[in-house]
Amino acid sequence: MQIPLHLRFTLKKQMNVLAQEIKSWANNELISNEEDIVKRIQFFPHTTNRGKLIVASVDSDGDYPTSKYLESYIYLTCSQSVVYKSDLIHGLKEVSSREPRINFSWIPEEEKLRRAAYEQTFEQLVGESISEIIHNSDYKALKLQKRNKTLSIQQLQKGLIFPQASDSSNIGIQLRQTAKLGEALKIMEDVENIDYLLIDSTFSLPLINSEQSLYFEHLKRYCCVKALENKICLLAISKAVTSSYLPVIEKAALASGKEGESTAEHWYIRLPTSPGEWKFSLIEDKSLPPAGAVTYLFRLHKTFPIMRLDLDRAYWDKYVKATSQDEILSNERKIFQDIDYLSHDQRSYGFPYPLKSCSDRTSLSQADKLTIRKQFIDVAVANGLSKKLFSF
Repeated sequence: MQIPLHLRFTLKKQMNVLAQEIKSWANNELISNEEDIVKRIQFFPHTTNRGKLIVASVDSDGDYPTSKYLESYIYLTCSQSVVYKSDLIHGLKEVSSREPRINFSWIPEEEKLRRAAYEQTFEQLVGESISEIIHNSDYKALKLQKRNKTLSIQQLQKGLIFPQASDSSNIGIQLRQTAKLGEALKIMEDVENIDYLLIDSTFSLPLINSEQSLYFEHLKRYCCVKALENKICLLAISKAVTSSYLPVIEKAALASGKEGESTAEHWYIRLPTSPGEWKFSLIEDKSLPPAGAVTYLFRLHKTFPIMRLDLDRAYWDKYVKATSQDEILSNERKIFQDIDYLSHDQRSYGFPYPLKSCSDRTSLSQADKLTIRKQFIDVAVANGLSKKLFSF
């Protein structure tokens, strides 16, 4: 489209007016939020020594799909866990590393077979029936709080979303999350006296306001229930997604810290846990914190970006919340000092090493995926399937 010369002036004038409106709105938003944020930024000491500490981490990966046979898909999922303990000499010393668990899932397109295949896969990855997980999880109670409508276990199970076999993106998310959380349940059962269990994830529940749900939402909340029963602090740590509120928090942390620093480090902020606590308008529509959780943003080292920590609300109420604000801050600082202690390995400075170590071991390279795919097809052909009908 060609814009006539006489319209260019009018267009530029509109642009200037619009830019001034946005600037005025943004300045008011940022200033009002920044004042509250500066008051709530908390700092904790650089921590290189810790007493007795046992930390576990779990992760998962896969190939989604690894191959296709006629109108059906084969998905590969693997998971693994590691356990470390604090050590005066080594900082962190590995206690145990379990063999990776590998699972093949055959998902056909036909609806009845597809649902049965999902149910079988989920039960294999977790080791418990779907109905047991739904029954023992507190997800249904959180859903009731959000929707004010009671759903039976049968209704919740019937409302689980099972994507089409060809929907590899959504299937990959479900399998990866289920395998990771299933591994978390197993490590809690098998290893005693764990202080922290770290997962690279969040406690977000995407369909908490819907009548439908995803299986891993129930499983995620069941892991929180089991962790609380075992007095384990389950930490969901993730790199904070770039968003409009991060520069505001970054600026507030710098204003609260030492003069002369270019980037503030060793700080955290707890996001509002209830509507009346304090107002942070930039996150009001972002479901933060998630239902049943308390969310923090924090930075350990200036070379590493801001991270997000989700903590189970029930655990927070029992072990962090206290009668005085000073005691709450003391309990919070202990958690972040422990996380800082876990983040001094040179291979992942500024990020908890157990998470990095488990991720590296679990991650499948392209060569790994090709090798496993070839081995599977060879076995399938030996069992009478046609090699010509496989595709990728």
